[in-house]
Amino acid sequence: MEERLQKFVKLVEAGSFTKAAEIMHISQPALTVAIAKLERELGAQLMVRDTRPLELTEAGKVAYSSGIAQGVVLDNLRTELSDVAGRRPVVALGMIDSAAAVLSAYATPLSHLGEAADISVIVNDSQLLRESTAVRALDLAIVAADFDAKSEPHIANELMVLVTSPMERASKEAELKNGTLTDFISYPHTSLTQQTVAKHMHAKGITLETRFQSSSPEVIIHMVVSGGGVALLPFFMVRSHIITGSLAVVQYQNEPLTIDRSLSISTVQGKHQAKCVTQFVEEVTVVLEAAYNEAMSAVHTKKRGR
Repeated sequence: MEERLQKFVKLVEAGSFTKAAEIMHISQPALTVAIAKLERELGAQLMVRDTRPLELTEAGKVAYSSGIAQGVVLDNLRTELSDVAGRRPVVALGMIDSAAAVLSAYATPLSHLGEAADISVIVNDSQLLRESTAVRALDLAIVAADFDAKSEPHIANELMVLVTSPMERASKEAELKNGTLTDFISYPHTSLTQQTVAKHMHAKGITLETRFQSSSPEVIIHMVVSGGGVALLPFFMVRSHIITGSLAVVQYQNEPLTIDRSLSISTVQGKHQAKCVTQFVEEVTVVLEAAYNEAMSAVHTKKRGR
């Protein structure tokens, strides 16, 4: 029954028999037979028949929750046995792009983890990373903090800086004195990062007039460098442009305009991490703190050398 229950979990997460069968590399008829047998064993119908998308009965919801809990227990067992036997664990990591930029500059945590485990890394937005950890496709992910997700431990802050092209800096600083900022290029308004940006700018009494939205920092950076607007971006995404002078940090009330974005760790509730992963998180915490301090120093040094 345990194996069939896990197939049911995969089916629910995939949303269809066809997709689930492809993910599990089994035939669709074999999956259909497994689910039918599971229903007979449990004495309950788990899905509402002939519905698209797939809809669970109340019994199905209970079975799905139990399957998730069972999956976590099995994952923990495998992790603990690997630690006891000294085997290299397989670790799937996720991180947002700015964290990836920091870990490219400060490579020690990933290097150490790679020595102890077989690792894969996915860089994506926070929402998709959370969805991946929820279905156990990732062991953990470094994400922008969601203040509604109280179970996610805070790991560090990162500095975001308001940047524009050097030719536009004076005009943008003049706008800020009047409490507005035009041609603002933002993350999508539904994103956690943009909600954080909007909250901080509102607290400063600044009204943003958004010109363009993009989920890609690279697209935003290209537009700003080309003189197309102004944006608040993680320091390590724009560090090289600030150093070379292709982007300028905008001043507000005689200080560089910056905000802190909180980062957290997303993982499956109750999941035990391998020892090397726990060590990785500890090292990443130190690295992110160092990156934050470097960013603060660089931004304020740039101000003095303006």
